[in-house]
Amino acid sequence: MSATIAPWPVCPPPHDGESLHSWFERVAACYGLSAHRMLSSVARGLPKPRRWSDSFKVGIALTGNRKVARRLVALSGLSPSTLTSLRPARIGWDLPRQEFRAYCPQCCLDDLHRGETPYGRLVWQQAWYTVCRVHRIPLLLRRTTSAGSWTRHQLQEDATLAAALGYQHAKQPQRERFYIQYALLELQAAIEGALASVRPRRRQWGVVSAEHFLHVLEDVTTWSLTHFEAVRSWSLAEDLTPIEIANGLKLLGRHRRMTPADYAGDRAARSLVDVEDPAVRGSALWFAHSVMASYHQDASDRQTAYRRTSRQEIKYTASPPAARAWLASRMRTWPERYRSKCWLNPQS
Repeated sequence: MSATIAPWPVCPPPHDGESLHSWFERVAACYGLSAHRMLSSVARGLPKPRRWSDSFKVGIALTGNRKVARRLVALSGLSPSTLTSLRPARIGWDLPRQEFRAYCPQCCLDDLHRGETPYGRLVWQQAWYTVCRVHRIPLLLRRTTSAGSWTRHQLQEDATLAAALGYQHAKQPQRERFYIQYALLELQAAIEGALASVRPRRRQWGVVSAEHFLHVLEDVTTWSLTHFEAVRSWSLAEDLTPIEIANGLKLLGRHRRMTPADYAGDRAARSLVDVEDPAVRGSALWFAHSVMASYHQDASDRQTAYRRTSRQEIKYTASPPAARAWLASRMRTWPERYRSKCWLNPQS
């Protein structure tokens, strides 16, 4: 195949930590093409599954098709190992579309300051990552999906929005926002450590292994995002207070009132990887911090408690019976010692 396919005359090298879709988008921009048009060119002559047909699934085609991967190696001149390093590790927390959608505007501004085209980081494609650990501002969803569309003015506006530096936020102290930001960053650090097999801090998270911590977190965030009511309603995570909505701008968010009938496919539950908007995922992680952490500072207009189990009881009271039954069934898979010390029975 390499003998019959001429390599690209221009192919920018990938950056450290860059995602495959971001690199492919930058290559396409060199030829004045969108990523979707570039994929059509790369895959010419290859059998095309129906799921390639729309431009929103370029990431799936790039990461999930071996024939496309071999064609990319031949065209780009990159080694197979380099191409593999641009794909996220399959650890169950990566967003399924695998596209450069969420971004930190300040990181992209830094790229422009260095004279580079802004590029997507692999970690931005992780469902648990919603706040930039470098700049401590929330990730945003891109307005466009073209590598040539970045402007300094747009990024400066987005950075101001993400940092909540607008006039409406300058009139009031940022204390409540700091509580939310700190909780999300603390939970992110615990997740990142657990993914590297580092046990989370016992004083904050209880006696639990890294593997079981991630298992509990997955169950709790899924519980908080799923709609258990028969009528359209907010999920537990998206049922935000006025202060959380105002001071948690872009750190927290919500989509719309839903029922399980609105979910894609035959899914009966909604997990972090099903949610593209980082702000909505942030709401689920904020909820998880409130019930899993030993110390948690809630917004001042939310009913709360000092003890972790007391906060759990408040959440149980606010949830429908079906939600409590679902969580109780999932808790049976948790370690007995951790469950008895750190959790109340939802159905007691």
